[in-house]
Amino acid sequence: WSFQLNRDGLDLGEAQPHVLTFWARSDAPRRISVNLWQDRHPNRFGGFTGYADLTSDWQKFDFVFRPSN
Repeated sequence: WSFQLNRDGLDLGEAQPHVLTFWARSDAPRRISVNLWQDRHPNRFGGFTGYADLTSDWQKFDFVFRPSN
């Protein structure tokens, strides 16, 4: 399965640093990927992939990324 988060009207300046922060846990240890994609045509990859290793404990994850076009 996958989970997708969209934010309308968010303008991510190219090469400008941005931070994505979230809390997560899982019923079993697992690794998830965090990817940045453009949500409209032409749906380009935004230049960021990160990974979060989840456990049964709540953890805070912070990812700093700089979008690219």
